[in-house]
Amino acid sequence: NLLIGHAKGQVFNAHTRHFNSALEASLFEDDAEKKLFDKVCMMANEKYISGFHAYNALKKELLELDELHYYDLNVPLVKNAEIHYTIEECFAILDEALKPLGDDYLSKLHQARDNQWIDFMTHEGKRPGAYSWGTYTSNAYVMMNFTGGYDSLSTLAHELGHSMHSTYSNENNRSMLAGYRIFVAEVASTVNEILLNRYLLSTSDNDEYKAYILYNLLEQLVGTLYRQPMFAQFEAQLHEKIEKGEAVSNQTCMDLFLRLSKENYGPEVLLDETIHGAGCYYVPHFYYNFYVYKYTLGMSVALSFAQKILSGNTSDYLSFLKMGGSESPIDELIHSGVDPNNDEVYNDAFTFFAQSLEEFKELMKK
Repeated sequence: NLLIGHAKGQVFNAHTRHFNSALEASLFEDDAEKKLFDKVCMMANEKYISGFHAYNALKKELLELDELHYYDLNVPLVKNAEIHYTIEECFAILDEALKPLGDDYLSKLHQARDNQWIDFMTHEGKRPGAYSWGTYTSNAYVMMNFTGGYDSLSTLAHELGHSMHSTYSNENNRSMLAGYRIFVAEVASTVNEILLNRYLLSTSDNDEYKAYILYNLLEQLVGTLYRQPMFAQFEAQLHEKIEKGEAVSNQTCMDLFLRLSKENYGPEVLLDETIHGAGCYYVPHFYYNFYVYKYTLGMSVALSFAQKILSGNTSDYLSFLKMGGSESPIDELIHSGVDPNNDEVYNDAFTFFAQSLEEFKELMKK
């Protein structure tokens, strides 16, 4: 009732404001068109879905299972790497990994380290997780729970990406134009993670560590490039049923989610029909407003920026960081040289996934 009630509310609001659909109403705020949403879903759910199927087939092979069930996907293929860093070592690595972004970027990174922008350590009563937050007139502070492993290093890179984005935005825009949209909010954090991963992979001679990094990268890419577009497809088709006046029941929702999940995971993964069908109710983003496709778009754009940076072009990316919220998100990306309407952005992203999968497969079979 909660899910259907929310969807009906979205449809009612869209029609009241004379939009053709709830999807088009949600895209209006970001100045995006329906063809962009459809492109993201098509690229992930049709054109490149074989890449996800190949990843699941590899999991079945590596786990040596006759049948691969959904719950088996949660079994780690690589043990946690027994490598620990101090905070100083993390910043030394980030200095090298993010060096292509230039001296000014590194100077701001050092300000965050030296001027106590970051609440590092765990303690009793501290909330879990990590985030970057601040105001127009404050520093872009970071809260995290540092434990010294790869996850801590990666989290530090991620959150500092947000903080650097906010810092550049605030320095180059008046207050009402400094705040950037959620549409592009994850780009800067993801760029930092990608640059970190590529640096670690290129400088390490420890195959176990490289496999661990690649496995974490692949899991992240699966979540953003494959799972979120399937969620987007479910959300869109559910709203379409309501807009057509079709009766929508609990069974309708479960059947739709199960069918799309089977297509998404591929023939190698066995899904419990009753349990997995009910999975549509615990995805929190279904109670938002067509949000999930932005994860895929953000990851694809970040990979494009990272490729430019590693090939020596940093000016486009730094220009993007300085824009803040001065333009619509689509225009910001276009003017920064990464047009999300262009097929090449997604072709490159899914090709990067396929290349990372091959690299991982070779390491695991040594």
